[in-house]
Amino acid sequence: MLNQVAVSTAIPDHVPDGLVIDFDMARCDRPDGDIHRYWKENAQDDRPAIFWTPRHGGHWVVTRLEDLIAIQADSAHFSNAEFVIPRGVVPRLIPLQLDPPEHTPYRRLMMPFFIPRALAEIEAKARAVAIDLIEGVKPQGGCEFVKDFAGTMPIIAFLTMMRLPEDDLEMLRSHAVLASKPHYPGSAEAWEALSSYIRHWIAERRVRPGDDPLSATIHGRVGDAPLSDEDVFSMCLLLLTGGLDTVASMMAFIAHFLATHPDHRRQLRDQPDLIPNAVQELARRFGISNIARIVKQDVAYGGVTFHKDDMVLLPMALGGLDDHATERPLDVDFARASPRHTAWGTGIHACPGRVLSQREIAIFLQEWLTRIPEFTLDPDDPPVFTTSLINSCESLPLRWAV
Repeated sequence: MLNQVAVSTAIPDHVPDGLVIDFDMARCDRPDGDIHRYWKENAQDDRPAIFWTPRHGGHWVVTRLEDLIAIQADSAHFSNAEFVIPRGVVPRLIPLQLDPPEHTPYRRLMMPFFIPRALAEIEAKARAVAIDLIEGVKPQGGCEFVKDFAGTMPIIAFLTMMRLPEDDLEMLRSHAVLASKPHYPGSAEAWEALSSYIRHWIAERRVRPGDDPLSATIHGRVGDAPLSDEDVFSMCLLLLTGGLDTVASMMAFIAHFLATHPDHRRQLRDQPDLIPNAVQELARRFGISNIARIVKQDVAYGGVTFHKDDMVLLPMALGGLDDHATERPLDVDFARASPRHTAWGTGIHACPGRVLSQREIAIFLQEWLTRIPEFTLDPDDPPVFTTSLINSCESLPLRWAV
């Protein structure tokens, strides 16, 4: 249930009445649960390009692709120091919450593990797990896609990269789901549980380091100095939580689309060479993250005057749904040339794991459509969608003939 505490506030004097719209980022009132269509219809279509909502402490909402890109690039005025609405739930995560120039050396420590040539082992693991999971559910004639596939395959691949036990998957997944919903009760407690988990593994890797991102972070240096204990914790917590929920959610939205659009499903089955571009097109249509910035100093942009300490919501899904940038943005077209979107962010804070995410989605499409080419939603068990820090599919029951 949505946390109803402090969902509205007085309108600041610097916000014009014409830019105030009562929009709640943590609620979707469409009966069909179509979060992306809800965001487009209620936060983008016939709305100012940038508006203020009194919900969740009050914040700006940026709705157009070019503005989303520009604000992400302007760290002089829009800081990553606060990147979640509401504030105060998520622990400090670096380098995500650092601005240039402090950000660069910390991110540099992470990147060797996420460049394409470093991902061969993880991609092979993801494919092997995908095949095993699909072969396991295929004879059953149905599955709950999130639990049985999307919430398993990418997380096992991620745990392989981190050299963490696969047996921890269910525990980590359950905490990650709540952690990604800072508007809901229990989110802070989920972050505490994840923090405790990663502190245990930090202590372990200090004694027995390995060839993994956690060990590299723990024993890394910025300039000539080792990282402080709190910086090590902050970076390792980001590494842990970055791989637990976002890919699973995007896969589930894609599976829901394919289950309800047989022509698209058969197109990919019959023309697998379309899959690389389809990954980009589906990411454009089904963006996940709803991140934020905090204003560092008063600034005028896009006809709006932002004041210091204003919060600014950047819904990454809206970049791909912007009809100023994409023709027929709600339609999925696997032949669309160079789909434009902000699904993995842009600029210096673009998701470091985006290459791995894209490969895992491609693996899902390749291996699932080869083995279960025809499937539908379960008519007796509807899917469950939520929206908060990320747009999420919590449950997706599917059925097929055996």
